[in-house]
Amino acid sequence: MSRPARIATRRTWAPTAPRSCASSALTRTGSNGSAIKVFLRAPDPGAAGNRETDVPATQKPMRHARGERGRLSAGDGIPIYLKLASLFRDRIASGAWPVGQQIGTLPELQAEYGVARATVQQAVRLLSEEGLLSSERGRGTFVTAPVERRETDAPAYDLLDLDPRFSIEVLHRGRAERCPDLMMPLPEGERPYMHIRKRHFLQNTPYSLVDLYLPLSVYEKLPAESDDTHRLYAQLIRDHTEVTRLEGRQTMTIALATQEQAELLGVSFASPLARIDSKLETGEGRQVMAHRAFIRGDLFMAHRYTGDILSSDPDDWRPTAPPGAVPQAPDPKQED
Repeated sequence: MSRPARIATRRTWAPTAPRSCASSALTRTGSNGSAIKVFLRAPDPGAAGNRETDVPATQKPMRHARGERGRLSAGDGIPIYLKLASLFRDRIASGAWPVGQQIGTLPELQAEYGVARATVQQAVRLLSEEGLLSSERGRGTFVTAPVERRETDAPAYDLLDLDPRFSIEVLHRGRAERCPDLMMPLPEGERPYMHIRKRHFLQNTPYSLVDLYLPLSVYEKLPAESDDTHRLYAQLIRDHTEVTRLEGRQTMTIALATQEQAELLGVSFASPLARIDSKLETGEGRQVMAHRAFIRGDLFMAHRYTGDILSSDPDDWRPTAPPGAVPQAPDPKQED
């Protein structure tokens, strides 16, 4: 079994739906540090064309364990103490916490992972019940046994698992010689491609239309097609190829629904959609996926993190206009 691919914390890049599904957000891809969100609130049905935009910029310094802290975000139905216990278990299994080593104190672990003291206590208690940790009053907590490795090296809490609110319907699978209308198509040298078209549902409501392309040589290494109805292709590539690192780039824009998109997504013709074009590359620079998604504007939200905006490349976080964009002046006749 190949090693899991290194993929950045999912909540820093994966689009999702707002908890209340009442607003949407668009941001630019970033790296580390402060959170910048741009919310596009869905128009009130009784006030057509009325759109409110606000831009809260939350400066939040992140500690060295930001990636792991991101894994502990609440709201996906999995208790935070179980995620924390999974991280501790992974540290023991990897040898980062060898048998006999004393782990951090409760305050140290609380500060490192940004969670409540009670959450750390619950995670430690769980691993103590499993026989992996032992706490002694006045001395601390020690690793008492190694983790028995499962057949797969994937962590118990998989960063790439679908949000439990979502499901997938595959609309099409087939070979292709080109990647039409994609901002970041696969190189011609990777032809032929495999094209997969999917529709994602949010609690049985159409949420997004996805077109993705893989080199056929990569696709043929993946398991039976039924796996792509409940797992993401990044997971399949991680688990069934030699890839150990995947790096991505995304571009987000706003589009208007075509008639076909409107019918498949259950929205009106020309309704606003979030369009996300992206690509995934291995650590060696080989592009193994080209991806385009159209997401309903009333159900869209994305989280992004940037580095220090005083020293990072503004193109990584600052919204801008598409190349060649020319604003159209309002039509005086329509205003009358």
